Amino acid sequence: MWFNKDVNEKLRVKWWSAPGDIRFPQTCQTRHCYQYYVDYFRCKNFKGENYEPCDYFKAVYLCMCPASW
Repeated sequence: MWFNKDVNEKLRVKWWSAPGDIRFPQTCQTRHCYQYYVDYFRCKNFKGENYEPCDYFKAVYLCMCPASW
């Protein structure tokens, strides 16, 4: 059979994308990227290296910012 449900279920990947931010409605997301980058390091400085909620900011800036930056 050309379609095998078991194989497709194994291949399913959970995708995550940064949510929209009302502060940055424009198409160019440079400010959005920069703000979450700053927020991540600010959170790490204030709360410490092991504070897990800071990882949200890291996930967003890694999603929004180009890898070449």
